[in-house]
Amino acid sequence: MTVLENNKPMTTSLKVAEVFGKQHYDVIKAIEALDCSKEFRDGNFTVSSYSVSNNRRPYPMYLMTRDGFTFLAMGFTIPVK
Repeated sequence: MTVLENNKPMTTSLKVAEVFGKQHYDVIKAIEALDCSKEFRDGNFTVSSYSVSNNRRPYPMYLMTRDGFTFLAMGFTIPVK
């Protein structure tokens, strides 16, 4: 699932959690713990929110560019030595 944000295709931390079989909370923590520059983070990750249909409370999520997704996904798929 992609969304257009300022005419840029982006995906969400919710979709990443679904595709990789992870808890959304863990994906958010992984994004916040990425070892990257502030410029990369600011250019590729945007804090957003979503709500569940039976609850009006907003929940945090991230929108991310293809580069942001790639950087995040590498941490899920490449074993650390």
